[in-house]
Amino acid sequence: MTYFVGLDVSTKTGFVILEAVAGKPVLRHCETIKVPEGLKGLKRAAYIAGHILGKLEPESISLVVIEGYSFASVERVVLLTEIGTVVRYSLVQDGFYKVLVAPPTCVKKFATGKGNADKHKVILEAHKRWGFDLSDDNQCDAAVLATMGAVHAGALSAHNVAANEAIGKLTPLV
Repeated sequence: MTYFVGLDVSTKTGFVILEAVAGKPVLRHCETIKVPEGLKGLKRAAYIAGHILGKLEPESISLVVIEGYSFASVERVVLLTEIGTVVRYSLVQDGFYKVLVAPPTCVKKFATGKGNADKHKVILEAHKRWGFDLSDDNQCDAAVLATMGAVHAGALSAHNVAANEAIGKLTPLV
């Protein structure tokens, strides 16, 4: 079996493991990682990375797709960069070399056809297109990211031109 991982890394990290079955995405694991109260800074980032790595088997994961940094929220940029960097570094250290980064607008474009769609539109379109029954936008973004990975790998087909354009914007982490 081949699995694809989607990571929407933030203080409430969305984490999905997806399998492509008969041309359809199937969610095998879906959660928003809850960090214990009191963990701050690098301890919080290390907790998130450790939680993710504790659920992954490198030999069964085809591809990890992680959302790129968003600089829209200037006051949170250091915090989110800290968490994202620790997660990225930990993935590579644990042998996950097939990691792609998706710009935030491409996640929205892949799901909805527009790079500026709001979170509710992404959730609605993910439900309509793939049957994902998710109300948490972090989980939904992670599911879309994992689906992008499956399309990039050829395990699923792109559903329209905008989706193909979004796939073309994926860049390797290393």
